Amino acid sequence: MIRLPPNLRPSEQLFLQDVPRFAVDLLEGSRSSQIAGHWQEAEQSARSVLNASQGAGAQITRGAALIHLADTHLAQASAAAALQEARTAYRLFAAQPSRYQRHNEAVAAYALGLAHHALEDRAAALKWYDKSIDLLERVRLDWSAKKAASRVRCCRRLHDWIRALSECLTRTDASASFSGLNSLWLPLLAADSEARFSLARLDIDGYVVARTFDWAGQAFSVELVNEETQAVVPAQAECYALRVPNQALELLDADDGDYAVIVRRKAPDHEGPGVLETLSGVEFGDFQRDSSGRITFVKPDATVIGGEDIGEDLPVGYVTALLKRTQ
Repeated sequence: MIRLPPNLRPSEQLFLQDVPRFAVDLLEGSRSSQIAGHWQEAEQSARSVLNASQGAGAQITRGAALIHLADTHLAQASAAAALQEARTAYRLFAAQPSRYQRHNEAVAAYALGLAHHALEDRAAALKWYDKSIDLLERVRLDWSAKKAASRVRCCRRLHDWIRALSECLTRTDASASFSGLNSLWLPLLAADSEARFSLARLDIDGYVVARTFDWAGQAFSVELVNEETQAVVPAQAECYALRVPNQALELLDADDGDYAVIVRRKAPDHEGPGVLETLSGVEFGDFQRDSSGRITFVKPDATVIGGEDIGEDLPVGYVTALLKRTQ
């Protein structure tokens, strides 16, 4: 199975400017339910939008709802359903005359690539990844002309991630299953704002991830941050690995070159080392509970971040393990 980096599910990349407000709210609820692992609620919210957008002129809204359904089904290992939903969404977006809808067409092509990837159809996955990359390169020029800097950054980041997927799919031996239960493909990100993506294959030993693996010619061991932790990657959790920056090495008792395995949460719910995902990049720190019971985030430089923004404007994650170099 493949885990996606933060904010790179297809539904999180859609351009929803032409979607009615009620539908945007419901789709936002679907995405929040996905992050929390509440799959029934996520599907219900997306399906409500789909059912309400069957009339003429609602093709964009219908396509957005289908991409949300595809995300939900892919996360539940229902790749065949996700494939059909992404295919219909692609046709809806491709039929739109606006050049800015090429953005959503690119997202739907990405969703198609992921579904084929999960079904282990390598040729089809590579075809749709290439199609998505081509569309992203085109629409990035349109966003640049409109001076939409945030959209340009989104296109560049998605482009780089899809390129990493394609390279991994091309280089991986055909016997290494991407969708089976014997391996977990974990995204690795560099610790800077311009994320560089790659993937590492962790073999699953029974019901837990094996304690060692090889990546890019380097041997790593998996070490739990808390020895009482029962699972490195909880079932259906969103997770990724991020290289530990210098300022967080002491906090995590890590060495230069180690990676932190981060499990995303909808909101902070317990104490421990973790991250905040900000617009300028990922910030490492420690979630702490004050005397009133409120959880705050303390950075290594002693800066304290708190308030209602955590978990809403600032997505959170907890460090559950370290990937430590052994050679």
